[in-house]
Amino acid sequence: MLKSQQELNFSQYTDLYDKLIPQDHLFRKINELIDFSFIRDELKDKYCPDNGRTAEDPEYLFKFLFLKCLHPMSDVDLVERALYDLSYKYFLGLNPTLQQTSDTGSPAGTCQETHRHSIFRL
Repeated sequence: MLKSQQELNFSQYTDLYDKLIPQDHLFRKINELIDFSFIRDELKDKYCPDNGRTAEDPEYLFKFLFLKCLHPMSDVDLVERALYDLSYKYFLGLNPTLQQTSDTGSPAGTCQETHRHSIFRL
């Protein structure tokens, strides 16, 4: 089941991204050039609209896979880096002040592995 409306977790420190991440940073350029919202539309029929637990946002999970292609590392390391690296937080749309996986809604490494295997199933 997908959330009908994505909940964003803004804080008074969100403008940190504008101050600390350069305009020519790779993640900023990617976010400006690619609208990742198409992923939700492409995958919405893969999720039951009224049954089951709320699923991780497919756009969010896709961005994790995208990061993994750009910077090869384990799923656990990627999730950990997303907790302290502001450029990763910016790319994923996370609140810059959150520091724990449970607070960010950041999926655990096992969620990433399960998602990757379901996408690339042979």
